[in-house]
Amino acid sequence: MTSVQTEVAGAMRISVVHVADDVERTGELYRSLGFSAVPQDDSDCAGWLSDDGSGVIVTATAMIARTFGADVAGELSGKSIPYIYVLDLKAARAGIGDAAAVCEYVYGNVTEILIRMPGSTFILAATAR
Repeated sequence: MTSVQTEVAGAMRISVVHVADDVERTGELYRSLGFSAVPQDDSDCAGWLSDDGSGVIVTATAMIARTFGADVAGELSGKSIPYIYVLDLKAARAGIGDAAAVCEYVYGNVTEILIRMPGSTFILAATAR
């Protein structure tokens, strides 16, 4: 995988998205491992943080289907992928090269781009500035 150049894209942090059919049951797994729940406004998504600040976002397969399509949801269900926060989506996308952006999704002031490349799938996200 071609790396995104931090000085161009402004990589800020990385989380993991765990795609699950049952967000509540999967969240209980993270709770049992010592993660703390992060309040969310959406029942199809739950955030979990460890004491060191690392975290995971548990997202419903149904939400992935609504956002990126049923084919992508079927492929990602039960898997975890990187969720990379950047300052500049255009620069990050350019730094990746010829990877195909499957879908771009905007909600509120956040834009997400699902990137699929041979051997790798991940989401780039940025907040409008």
